[in-house]
Amino acid sequence: MFKADGDIDSYSQCPGSLGSCLRDGGRYTEALERYLGLWAPLNDDQSGMRPNVVAFTRPIALARIGECPGSLGRRSEAITKLTEASSRCRDLANATP
Repeated sequence: MFKADGDIDSYSQCPGSLGSCLRDGGRYTEALERYLGLWAPLNDDQSGMRPNVVAFTRPIALARIGECPGSLGRRSEAITKLTEASSRCRDLANATP
């Protein structure tokens, strides 16, 4: 629906929501695939996403990406992603008036 309407900002949230459902069901590998599907347009300048949506969504997506490897026992990878997500959240909080 969102994609058909050309609303990439809303459409881009769908993989993240589906990833959360999969993660909550213990399907971490599949969840990671969905979160990476959300990550791709956040890093594509041609995706059409508004910069403020990208800025807000990027740290959240990165945190979700970091949760999955941690749940799969890949702690080093999880720590790296979660540390970056934390830094991005802090930067976003400091930039918001």
